[in-house]
Amino acid sequence: MSLRMWTLREYSVATPVRLPRPRVENASPVLLDPRRLLSAVVEAVDGRRSLGQLRAVLRGPALEEVGRLFSPGVGVRLGTVRLCWVSNGVAEIGGTVRQRSRVRGLAARVELVEGAWRCTRFQLLP
Repeated sequence: MSLRMWTLREYSVATPVRLPRPRVENASPVLLDPRRLLSAVVEAVDGRRSLGQLRAVLRGPALEEVGRLFSPGVGVRLGTVRLCWVSNGVAEIGGTVRQRSRVRGLAARVELVEGAWRCTRFQLLP
């Protein structure tokens, strides 16, 4: 389920529109839980979870980026999470993380690969 993005002008009078989830052909019965997936990734960035535990979920550039962002004990916590379906088997996730008193944005792309959801891109915004 996804919410339509609103311009600042529309925001005060608009109501969110729920869009139907695209049907994924030949998909695994495993559903995508964006909050659970990103919680695990943020825990790895904060050092509360080993990167080895996420090797089955993270692919290519996402794995490298999480390894680069690794900063144990900084206190990174997941905030809001939003999901947007791009096409069958592809979704983008946006959200926020709290790092002490600072709030940062995050973006991730997940794809259905061999019947399981894999995070192929991950980025913490400045």
